Amino acid sequence: MEMPKVSVIITTYNRGRFVCAAIESVLAQNFRDAEIIVVDDGSRDDTYKLLKRYGSSIYYIYQKNKGRSVARNNGIRLSRGEYAAFLDDDDIWLPGKLESQVAFLDSHPACALAHTFTELMDERGQPLKKETKKHLRLYRRALRSGYVYEAMSRVCLMFTSSVVMRRHCLSKVGLFDPSMETFEDWDIYLRLALKYEIGVIPEPLVRIRIHAAHSTQDEFTRGRISVSLKHLGILDSLDDPASRERARYNFYLHLANAYYIAMDTEKIRGYILRALSLNLPVLPRLNLGFNLWAVLLFPGLVRKIRGIKAASGLAKRQDYPQRIKPLETFGGPLASHLKRYEFAARFCRGMVILDAACGVGYGSGYLADIAKEVIGLDISAEAIVYAK
Repeated sequence: MEMPKVSVIITTYNRGRFVCAAIESVLAQNFRDAEIIVVDDGSRDDTYKLLKRYGSSIYYIYQKNKGRSVARNNGIRLSRGEYAAFLDDDDIWLPGKLESQVAFLDSHPACALAHTFTELMDERGQPLKKETKKHLRLYRRALRSGYVYEAMSRVCLMFTSSVVMRRHCLSKVGLFDPSMETFEDWDIYLRLALKYEIGVIPEPLVRIRIHAAHSTQDEFTRGRISVSLKHLGILDSLDDPASRERARYNFYLHLANAYYIAMDTEKIRGYILRALSLNLPVLPRLNLGFNLWAVLLFPGLVRKIRGIKAASGLAKRQDYPQRIKPLETFGGPLASHLKRYEFAARFCRGMVILDAACGVGYGSGYLADIAKEVIGLDISAEAIVYAK
């Protein structure tokens, strides 16, 4: 059997309402020398039923729920292409995406990876123009810094759906780390950057869907800590001592900022002091940011101010019920609540569900995709009006 040039790996979990759009965006590419591998990480919704329509156009495998890294790794092991392209089940590719990246990698043999800029869209697939504009400014800043290990240890703006990698390079650096619940992609990009060049096509060729069921703030924080600790242990393989120290400084600051969220003063101060003790020029070492300087010099005052802010935020009237922001996607109450509904969804297929205290109804809508019927009930008239 002739080997495809590209293996497209799509991992999915309870995203029947999105995954078909992702597959259609691959089938619509003008580059045709590709296989599509869909790894279902234990979905309990209608994903399997929806994907039957694609027949032999895709290679579908089902596994017990083990997390997206295990699913991606299984897809990589099954793949046959020279290049591995990844697409999350809630994102879509824009026309010409795959063709552009294959051409780039073919003409840049030293590059292990090529990624593109991305646009943002809402849950319904409508472009988020204002947010995309801000997003593209961040991309241009990253472009000026360069895609080398040191720069990527500070800021790494790359989305899995925008990436195509040389498969043989993955065999050299290892696959996605299953122990990391978030930022596992940042980890693998850093490992590739230690050995190879990273390429970029400065054009938005992917749309990232912004919706409620993204990872929570706590998950992002744990992922940031995991990657930083892991790479503090392996960055000694950097040949340039100056780059090595700057990368070490960046990881110490990531750790300090991660623990700042939980206000673990002892760990924040510990990592700040480690960063300041490195053999770097004075001015770069002092570039901690106001929040970390404040914790270092006035920890008690910072704790008091944050306590007042938290209390004020709880009391402040919002424009929506329950302090839930419908478009909030990266952490916060909504993402945390959706995790609970994801758990409940395992028991709701084909059932008639009463969602008592349904609030603004986002969870009822989520369960409606798999349940026979969902009735939302709440004591707040304001919440019900909002839900409708």
